[in-house]
Amino acid sequence: MSAPTVKLDRSRAYATVHGEGITHFFEQDGLPFDHQGNLVDKLVSKDKRPLVEKKLKRLAKLAGNAPAEEPVEAGSDTTTDDDDDDANAGSEINFEGWLKDKVRYEQHAIFKEAKKRYSKVFSNYRDLAEFLVFEENVCGPEDVPTKLGPKQS
Repeated sequence: MSAPTVKLDRSRAYATVHGEGITHFFEQDGLPFDHQGNLVDKLVSKDKRPLVEKKLKRLAKLAGNAPAEEPVEAGSDTTTDDDDDDANAGSEINFEGWLKDKVRYEQHAIFKEAKKRYSKVFSNYRDLAEFLVFEENVCGPEDVPTKLGPKQS
């Protein structure tokens, strides 16, 4: 089993980097990510190193406890630590990973986070998936399994 890697969570706010001589393509939580959404470790500043270590510890802990059929991505844990001082501590739902069926969450947690982030109430997974795919463009419809439903012809 390989070591966990910090990935860009496209369901949360992130920035794109443009210009000549760019060293990375995305930023989230002040961390640099390459064009594939992987953390560029050598570009992490000293003041952000504790955040990276904390994320890696969480991922390692989750990977050790998660079943093999449920891969774990950055920002996908639903637990909060008492010493958690991140600005996005409560919003750890990764909608992109959930849509692609890579992570699983309890139903109430998904709907609660969607209401909090988008100020919209959803009554079922299909409506939420269609909103995330077609209105928020979290991922493409071809990436979503048919069980959630937003595949339209």
